[in-house]
Amino acid sequence: MATITEKNENKHRRDSQRLFALIWVFWVLLLVLITPTVVHESIRNSISDPVLFRVRHLLQKTPPLSPHLKIIALDDKTKDFLKKPELTMEDLTLLLENIARRKPKAILIDALLGTLPLLSRDDERLSRDDESAREKLNARLRAITDAPIYTGLSIGEVDSNLRSPDLFTDDKYGIESMLEGDREAGRRFIKKSVLPRTGNITVYDPAYEGSFTKVGHLGIERYGAIIPLLNYKDKYIFPHISLYAADRIAVEDGLVINGVPVPLDENGSISVNYRPLNMYYESNNMRSLRLPLIRARQHQEETGVEPGDVVIIVYNFFTGATDFIEGTPFGDMPGGVIVSTVVDSVLQNNWLRPMDYQGLQVLIVIMGMLGSLIARKTGPVQFWGILILLGGAYFLLVNYLFSYQNILISWILPLAGLIGGGTVQYIYNRLGTEWKAIALENQYLHERALRLEEEKSKIQLAERLNLGRAVQEILLPSHKEQGFGPFRFSMSYIPAQEMSGDWIYLWGKGEGERRILLGDVVGKGPSAAIPVAVIIGILGECERLNMPMTDTLQRLNQRIIELFDRQITCSCTAIVLHEKGRAEIFNAGSPGWILKGREKSRHIPLRSSALGMTSTALFVSEEIHLKESTLLFTFTDGYMEGGRALRRLIQKIDQIDELPQLETLTTMLDEIGKDFRLEDDRSLLMVHAYGTAQKKTEPAAS
Repeated sequence: MATITEKNENKHRRDSQRLFALIWVFWVLLLVLITPTVVHESIRNSISDPVLFRVRHLLQKTPPLSPHLKIIALDDKTKDFLKKPELTMEDLTLLLENIARRKPKAILIDALLGTLPLLSRDDERLSRDDESAREKLNARLRAITDAPIYTGLSIGEVDSNLRSPDLFTDDKYGIESMLEGDREAGRRFIKKSVLPRTGNITVYDPAYEGSFTKVGHLGIERYGAIIPLLNYKDKYIFPHISLYAADRIAVEDGLVINGVPVPLDENGSISVNYRPLNMYYESNNMRSLRLPLIRARQHQEETGVEPGDVVIIVYNFFTGATDFIEGTPFGDMPGGVIVSTVVDSVLQNNWLRPMDYQGLQVLIVIMGMLGSLIARKTGPVQFWGILILLGGAYFLLVNYLFSYQNILISWILPLAGLIGGGTVQYIYNRLGTEWKAIALENQYLHERALRLEEEKSKIQLAERLNLGRAVQEILLPSHKEQGFGPFRFSMSYIPAQEMSGDWIYLWGKGEGERRILLGDVVGKGPSAAIPVAVIIGILGECERLNMPMTDTLQRLNQRIIELFDRQITCSCTAIVLHEKGRAEIFNAGSPGWILKGREKSRHIPLRSSALGMTSTALFVSEEIHLKESTLLFTFTDGYMEGGRALRRLIQKIDQIDELPQLETLTTMLDEIGKDFRLEDDRSLLMVHAYGTAQKKTEPAAS
């Protein structure tokens, strides 16, 4: 009997050993397989790289910007000076001539130059079609010889003819013109790492023909990494515009810039050596385009450029036009800054050297085996102590290599291999009745924590409801659900735990029309509550004057600017209901409206300006005829922000056959928007359209 028991125990031990060995192999194999996927890319760009770059900055090892890098940005100051968001051809010519006189190494224009207005003088309208004047300006551009000028190019997805087919020649962009040294190795590198592209090439307007030295592509890939070379139909090679800061660009068995091989990752991309945005804003490397433009117009010498500098002219750098790249280690970053960062790497030969996937996979396996070995040879206290010390040492080593040697290694997956592999072995070593007791206790503690969390949520909900009742007495109409003609509209307001800036205003205009306005003042506390009271007063004045809705928004905008001097802004949506089923919707900087009927739902953005920003604000409106059984609703950004959240909301609404009621829609917005919002008031306006007029309720006090 003892022998049978012993055999059973040995069999159970062997089975457990096989099971945990399989778990270890599965874990390490999973980490290895994740390495070349977008999952690892997402982990690296959202967690690993931000830690490395920020630690390097804390250690004051972030490389300083080259003094020869000069960034001139068309920013808000320049836009206000020009009274328009673009340069004229005359201004561009004057600017490039004035900068070129300082003999910079290169001038890079980070833009696709389309047709520009001709002159900046008052007779611009009369001279717009004066081809001789345009040709004179173009001749002046072609005559600039003190510095090479480069501009942008893009390749679209749809295959079509070149915009300017005579621009591209083999001697300038042909593949053979890029090859140096071992030309056969260069051809193999291009075939392996520079994948062919097809599509529509877009370059500058034909009016600038012959004005620029070369063109470079403007693409920024994968959270800010750039593809240095684009292979067009195995015929032409287009460098990224930032690489024209180099004295020489060549292809041997890799990309060579200024005679130095450039480290590339497995995708053939360059890892951007990011700096914090403040390094650009607080340095002499970046400045507004306004002063250089004034000096060019007045024929004064340009003081911000020295011989040998690389000058980058960034067009999209003013509010509403900046092309932000999301997910960089220092947050969202303008594309022009990323281009400038790569130019700085070219000037200083300061490149990051990423570890390739094969090396990272080997490192993961080694760390997994090391964790398992530590768990097998040590006790519980020793195991965790050594694991923490070893993991900390590896983390410090990775940060040292990055901060001092420019070697970029992802640290999360190797640490996951170390901890996961060690933990699997640790659990196997201590499997038994004690583990079951721990599991039961953990389950008890988990349930207790859930109950405490539920109790906490109930208390917080009660506090919010108490505050909400007090605020609703002031801001909301006395009836939150009302009927008017074929419409029935409902309102909801969920307050934050402090005073905030949401407001709803009902405007009763006779029997034939009803207006409802929903707004959100930017800010919290008294700084938002005081403007709300002022806005309600202004709306009351407009209602007494029986003003049209467009005039009301214009007056409200002007009064906010006069009273608060652009220190306060407010988004606003409004709807005007007519008894015959017609409705007019308005928008001033809010997320817009969502319409649901029998067909698919759609978002009506009505993109426009918020109140209080500028006296020339644009307020967009649209007239719609709501069919029977149609739902139209809008909400403030306290529920959610961003295009992804709106797309999820529309997909969720399309899955519902019946029109949701107020409570259902409020719950849906809360659930979808929980990952896309900050703590703020949440207000909702919902309008149902029916085939026949509804029974009227008593009017609400506004």
